[in-house]
Amino acid sequence: MGANAFLPTPFVTEKFLAYVHKLLRGEVPKQANRVLIVEDDSRVVDLLKKTFGQHGYLTAGAYNAHDALRLCREQTPEIVVVDFHLPTWKADLLLDEICKLSPQSAVSHESRATRARSWRWIG
Repeated sequence: MGANAFLPTPFVTEKFLAYVHKLLRGEVPKQANRVLIVEDDSRVVDLLKKTFGQHGYLTAGAYNAHDALRLCREQTPEIVVVDFHLPTWKADLLLDEICKLSPQSAVSHESRATRARSWRWIG
């Protein structure tokens, strides 16, 4: 079951029980988690998309905050990776907006300048 076995919080009891019943019947729902990568460097976006894709994730890349917010509304990603140093938006403001649009997402911001990474679970 891998990463699909984690429960978002809060969860809907009926959906949870339906999922458990499917598992007990041997039906494993095929559901790929979506990852949104927000980074202005296309090389980094391509590398992260390739890496996540090799592990079965559906990936999307956004090169600016405007596109990131649009993709959050359209795709509701489970994981969002945000460059801390975007040229047009401060990452903390973007993270706040992503949290409002996609409260069940796990969000990470990264910075090559400091090699800092931080995860924040929303929900």
